[in-house]
Amino acid sequence: MSRDELAAFIERNQAEIDKVEGELASRAKDVSHYLR
Repeated sequence: MSRDELAAFIERNQAEIDKVEGELASRAKDVSHYLR
């Protein structure tokens, strides 16, 4: 995959990536109190 193809792929999937990152971030907050 060329750099341009990768950039286009990331652009198309940015909304999905943001959603997944948001879910992971909220999940990390949920479990953080178990790690103390």
